Amino acid sequence: MEIDDTGERLIAEGNEQTLTYGEHLSRYSAVKGVVQGKTVLDIASGTGYGTKLIAQYAKKVYGIDYSEDAITYCKAHHPSTNIEYQVGDAHDIPLADNAVDTVVSLETIEHLKSPEKFVAEVKRVMNDDGVFVVSTPNDDEFIEGNVFHIHEFTLRELKKLLEKHFKYITYYYQGVYYAAALLDEPSFTNSRDWEGMVHKTFGQPINKAIYFIALASNKPLTDVLTQNVVVADSWNAKEDILRDRARQEYLRQLEEQIENDEQRLRDSHKENETLQVRNREMQTELESIKGSRGWKLLEKGWRIKGKLRPKKQR
Repeated sequence: MEIDDTGERLIAEGNEQTLTYGEHLSRYSAVKGVVQGKTVLDIASGTGYGTKLIAQYAKKVYGIDYSEDAITYCKAHHPSTNIEYQVGDAHDIPLADNAVDTVVSLETIEHLKSPEKFVAEVKRVMNDDGVFVVSTPNDDEFIEGNVFHIHEFTLRELKKLLEKHFKYITYYYQGVYYAAALLDEPSFTNSRDWEGMVHKTFGQPINKAIYFIALASNKPLTDVLTQNVVVADSWNAKEDILRDRARQEYLRQLEEQIENDEQRLRDSHKENETLQVRNREMQTELESIKGSRGWKLLEKGWRIKGKLRPKKQR
């Protein structure tokens, strides 16, 4: 079973090197301490790669998504003995009250018509002392134009929604950075988990985060997200410069072509105007000839000789 790559949900297979995958993997990797030994709901489980990662640490995981195609893909590509995939709506989650210890909802809430109803459903299926993990793009910084997003949240809006339903909330912030990594040969040449020192050389204001992630509960929070850095989408200065030069040359040629086309259009307009002027002059000249005495005499002679049809009587 394959699934169309519409951009609504990430298909991990074949996209492991992309920055988008790195962002998603970072969020799922962060929850491993929160889901350890727990019964977990991964709501809007998408293609299942994140659900499978959660299942490595959790006691049991429910992976629920509204798309039948997505759930079929999950079962085919990311099965596990402790995962139960099923089709379901985030506004009406197909689980009993108090069914899970933890709810993980990563990049879901911005897709929903009623975030308020969704959060109420999360509280219903989660134990009273459960933990809700939710992430969403920052409306002030996230790239515009995602047709699948109904509403993107500012930090203020997210806080207002969560604080209405939960007493204790911890916020985290995700950004994207250039990184320089020093690695041994296996780590450099292969895709593998790697843990080492990460030095962050500068800070940013919170409103520059691209994503917000929150832990929310009605009990004092002892759980924390695992802070992590995922290295993805390799960068090479020489290749980047060559790509930039190629783009610049392409743009130069495109601009030149546009200018030539516009000049031809201007020339065409000018030629058309000249022809219109000449046409009007000829029309005037023709009307003048037809109104002359000589033309009328000539026309009368042609009619007599039968070369002209008689004028129709009105």
